[in-house]
This record gives sequence, structure tokens and C-alpha cells, in this order.
Amino acid sequence: MTTDAQQDQAPVTTKRTHYQIVLQAIIDLADVHRAASRQQLVTLTGLKFTAVDDTIKRLKEDGKILSVVPGLFEPVPTTAPDRAISVTLLPQGMVKIEFADGPTIDATKHEARTLGKLLAGMAQETAQVESYRILADQVARLQARERANAQQQGKRRR
Repeated sequence: MTTDAQQDQAPVTTKRTHYQIVLQAIIDLADVHRAASRQQLVTLTGLKFTAVDDTIKRLKEDGKILSVVPGLFEPVPTTAPDRAISVTLLPQGMVKIEFADGPTIDATKHEARTLGKLLAGMAQETAQVESYRILADQVARLQARERANAQQQGKRRR
């Protein structure tokens, strides 16, 4: 018999569905301003084309994603569009941060540096996702080239 304390300490494993995996991959790509293709989704998720295709169909039917052009998908926007942001350096080390149609923040140099440190993490994450995307594209091209070469070799042997 297990006690409540033992149950609380047991690791919780949640198996994500194809629906959740593909939707999150599409959202992640959109976060770095990339539309998702079938090939990218197969590469990023490790799922087969048939699973990705079935999931894309369900996501479109549920209104979670839209097709920007045939074969490229983005999540349906759930927030207001991004606003223009302006940063102005002021005398005596002050910084003015302005959001279009929104708040204006007068920050000290120290506050601006602190904000910069926090935003640097987001910038680094974006760079890493972009590097992964480039690598995934290169791997996909190499795999396609290898398949084409293998098909050519097979034809020559006949």
C-alpha cells in the first residue's frame, strides 16, 4: 500500500499527443517568424508524414492553424498584433521605452540594463531555434540527396 506522501513523490509522466506535439512545433516556428512546412514538422517532431498530415487536417478543422500558402502553416493568432517599440537614450543616463498606443516607461540606466539582460535570454533562444532550423533544413536536403543517389544507383544496377 502506498501512502499519500509516496504518491506525491512519484514522477508524473504525461504523454503528449500528436495533436499537441505538432501544434507546439508550429507555434515554436511562428515564434521565430517561420511558417511550418510538412517536412519541417516531420524533422522537428520525429513523426511520420501520415501522422503529421492527419494532425494538420485536424488542427485546421479545429481552427487552431491556418494555411498561409499551400503547404505552409501558422497558428491562428491568439493575441493582439505586435506593437512598434521605441527606445530613446535620454540625458543623465535615463532611457525612455515607448510602446505604440501603449505605455511609456522612463527607466534608469540600471533598470534598462536589467531589462536588457532579461531580453538577452529571449534573443539567445531565438538564435538557437534559428540555428536548429538551419541545421534541420540542411539534414533534410542531405537526406533527399542521398535518397535520389540511392534511386539512381538502383536504376543503374538493373
